[in-house]
Amino acid sequence: MATMYIALEAGIGLGALLAGWIYTNLSERLPYVHALSASCVLLALAYLLVAVREKPVVA
Repeated sequence: MATMYIALEAGIGLGALLAGWIYTNLSERLPYVHALSASCVLLALAYLLVAVREKPVVA
């Protein structure tokens, strides 16, 4: 459980650093930040739907 929370916190921190690096206080770069975050969400959703669904659940 702790490993999951650490990975979650690392993702939040790295995402904030990356978004800040792209944005750099220029409002015309804001769509790039949103496009990057939306593409990451879609990539994660595709992974969940394709890779995780195919694995059988072992009880």
